[in-house]
Parts: sequence; C-alpha cells; structure tokens
Amino acid sequence: NEEKEKRAAELIIANKELIFQKEEKGKRADELVVANNELIVQNEEYRKKKNELNLANKKIINQGNEKIKQEIENKELEELSANLKQSSQYARSLIEASTDPMVTISLEGKILDVNEASIKVTGVSRSKLIGTDVSDYFTEPEKAREGYKKVFKKSVVSDYPLTIRHINGTLTDVLY
Repeated sequence: NEEKEKRAAELIIANKELIFQKEEKGKRADELVVANNELIVQNEEYRKKKNELNLANKKIINQGNEKIKQEIENKELEELSANLKQSSQYARSLIEASTDPMVTISLEGKILDVNEASIKVTGVSRSKLIGTDVSDYFTEPEKAREGYKKVFKKSVVSDYPLTIRHINGTLTDVLY
C-alpha cells in the first residue's frame, strides 16, 4: 500500500508537470501567432512605404533631381531593411526556441520556413523543405491539408492528431 501511495503521488506530480508543459507550449504558440501577425503588419507597412517611395521617385525624376531621389530611397530602404531584419530575427528566435516541429506555410500549403525540430523530425534539410507542400510530410496528406485549411478558415485548430514521416521511415505522432 505504501508503494501504491508513493506511485500515486508520483503520478500526480507527473500529471501536474504535463499540464504545465502543455500550458507552456500554448504560450509559445500564442507568442508565435503574435510574432507572425507582427511580421504581416510590418510586411504591409513595407509594401506601403515601397509604394510611397515609388511615387516620390516619380516626382523627383520629373524634377530632374536624381541625387535626392537616391538619397531618399536608400535611407528609407535601409530603415525598412533594418526593421524587417530585426523582426525576422525575433520571429526566428521564437521559432527555433521550440523543441516542437514548427513550420510557416502559405495559403496554398507551401512551406515558407521551418525550425530545426522540423528538420530533425523529417530528415530533410531546410532548403529542401522550403517551397514544398507541407502535407507531403504526413502519413495522411489529405488530413494534414484539411487541418491547415481549418486554421486559415477558423484561425485555430486544437488537438488535431497527425503523424510525420521521417525520410528513414520513422513515424512521429504530433498534435497539430
């Protein structure tokens, strides 16, 4: 009975730890959503600034002042580049901090970016993963496709079980 009580106490502690870990993963996922949204906003700002620069460039060209045009363009592009680089580094650090496989995909399901955990679980290099269909790395590609379409439609999917296939045949169960 004492052994059973000790094991029961150990199981209670283990369950509390699992709950804590799940909450931490949820927090990291929330942080990544915020970082991705920030990148989207910054990319939109970049596009707006680029359009503004194009209009300014036309005016400068019409005035015949090429030197001023280049100075303005270079300054704006340097500032935008620095901002985008900083945002990108922040997002990358959040993604790489996770021990879980994480991918960023396009609306069409093409992989835009992956973390090191994704490389390890698939056995495929980052350069070969990028641009491919994310569904191809799961044992049930259609189910994976349905999962990411739900995310794009409803903005969330929870406890959606899938299995990732490593190039050596090893299978890893994941909750999407």
